[in-house]
Amino acid sequence: MGVVGGGLVAQAMHLHHLAARRDLFELVGLAEPSATVREALGARYGIAGLHPHYGGLLDKGELDALLVCSPAGTHAEVVLTALDAGIHVFVEKPLCITLADADAIVAARERTGLVVQVGTMKRFDPAYERMLDELPETATSLRYVSVVVNDPEFVPYFRPGEIVRGSDVSDEVLEATRRAEAEQVEAAVGSGAPEVVRAFSESFLGSLVHDVNLVHGLLEHMHEPLPPDVVDGDWWNEGRAVNGSVRLANGARCRRGSSSTRPSIAGASAAAKPTSSASPSPTRRASPASSSTSTAA
Repeated sequence: MGVVGGGLVAQAMHLHHLAARRDLFELVGLAEPSATVREALGARYGIAGLHPHYGGLLDKGELDALLVCSPAGTHAEVVLTALDAGIHVFVEKPLCITLADADAIVAARERTGLVVQVGTMKRFDPAYERMLDELPETATSLRYVSVVVNDPEFVPYFRPGEIVRGSDVSDEVLEATRRAEAEQVEAAVGSGAPEVVRAFSESFLGSLVHDVNLVHGLLEHMHEPLPPDVVDGDWWNEGRAVNGSVRLANGARCRRGSSSTRPSIAGASAAAKPTSSASPSPTRRASPASSSTSTAA
């Protein structure tokens, strides 16, 4: 197993779980542009193959599967390259940014017969499974579905030193990553302005996408035809808050909204000076992350 990207999600979730199940996974390589992060995680998890770019990881020819935790704008390129190399892929959400890239990934998966999984894990949540038991098997009486997500800053919820951060990624790499993401967002929605990139790539595709997938699972359980018709979408607060609504086949509405107080991913990368997360300030408080889904019949 190889991992591309050693950021927050990789450290808080995936690397820990892979290391805990060495009976199932052999973690042989990590590709991460920050030498500080790369070397610290290599030492922490005993990863021998450390690379600044994912190409070096794939060139080793020793992977059965690849976990992609790099920035969203890199997902399509990494996934397609891995599939062409005969490697199964688990990719963090979002799968990609543009419909064209999504079609290309589906075509590559069908051509190669390899597995491509996306990290939309909420359908395995016990609360979700309990909700399925409470719902009717048909959506004929469904009138309204509401989803509300509030994301706080991450730092207060990690122990000091738990999350390794680095400030040694070159400006050229950071700028190329930001530029690629902006170009893909512009191709998808017609604008690559910073607030639009933040709204589409981070708020919609990086946060609310979890709950879109969750609601689709609930609607599938009730045999509601998918996808629904889009009614509207909006963003504000420089793209840190978004909402949207869709119309279901029976005329019911589903409204989803997400707001975040955490800094943007690009801003966090540029400001990442310490090599480990600082302890929470006693004068600074943040509410636990919350996500709620409700249905009305």
